[in-house]
Amino acid sequence: MKYTNFSAFEKHVQHAAPNHFAPLYLLIAADDFERQKAENLLRREILGKKHPPYAFVSREAEAFTLQELVNELSSGDMFTPRRIVLIQHLEGLKKAQKEHLENYFANPAPNICVICSAVSFNRGTTFYKKAEKAGVIFDVEEKKPWELEKLWIEQVAAAIQAEGKTIEHGAAHLLVKQVGSSSALLHQEIEKLMCYGGNRAAVTVKDIQAVCVKASLETIWQLGDAIFQREAALALRIGLALLEEGTPFLILLRQIRSQFQTKFQLCSIHASGGTLADITAQFPYMKGAVLDKNLAMAREYGLARFKQGMILIDAFELEAKNGSADSAYLAERLLIKLTTI
Repeated sequence: MKYTNFSAFEKHVQHAAPNHFAPLYLLIAADDFERQKAENLLRREILGKKHPPYAFVSREAEAFTLQELVNELSSGDMFTPRRIVLIQHLEGLKKAQKEHLENYFANPAPNICVICSAVSFNRGTTFYKKAEKAGVIFDVEEKKPWELEKLWIEQVAAAIQAEGKTIEHGAAHLLVKQVGSSSALLHQEIEKLMCYGGNRAAVTVKDIQAVCVKASLETIWQLGDAIFQREAALALRIGLALLEEGTPFLILLRQIRSQFQTKFQLCSIHASGGTLADITAQFPYMKGAVLDKNLAMAREYGLARFKQGMILIDAFELEAKNGSADSAYLAERLLIKLTTI
């Protein structure tokens, strides 16, 4: 069974409770926020709000040894009726571990739910087909830019309506244009708007202009190009200029992550033997010279650097949220690391 939007997937999971969960869930979404929503939904519905710590195991695929995987999938626990084994960033799973999972799908343990999550995954592989047969797939396929924009505008309107207010279409469009493609950031800005608007029933363009952040997407794309071409001086110049213009560090960080995820998907498809047609099927807006440029950049940067880069981005986001370090200092350190790994 396969779902391509969160609402339908959420209904399926809730209807499966409490005794009809699938033994396997494969979650594929480029947006971290969307993927984590699906992971959290499954954890909450399958294990409940309160569960013993040993009922939930989470591992990065690349760090999961074959013996650890075998042990986790063959061991039950008398103190909990169900366990979850979450394998994150499935793209990094090694061949032996992948083959073991494929064999496991044919005869899964009744008390263990395996959740595999990935930014992207080749849908033509044996693994994907066996996973679809054995369990449930939540697969948010990459949309065209104009489709995404329309979807985000609808999500903004729905989120604000859920708070008992309305928003002008022009205001919703402006918010999406300013914030960019991060679901998490959109929700953050909506919370700010709710506080700013007080008891007023409608959110207007003036509200957006007054309190919402603005990210210069064109310049951020240039920053991404400088990172992937490993031009440290240029990346530093662009990054620091964006901060001086008022772009918050967290927005800068999340836009960089979005570019890393897209280029990582390109590199993964190519590395697994995919053709240009396979890439275009995944990214319909990438054709001709645009596709050639992006693929060349992705190949040059390489899978190993992408994996290290995404770990670095996560670490710097955590440092930015928990610490008091200056944004410019954090940006300098991050950009130097991303261009020299």
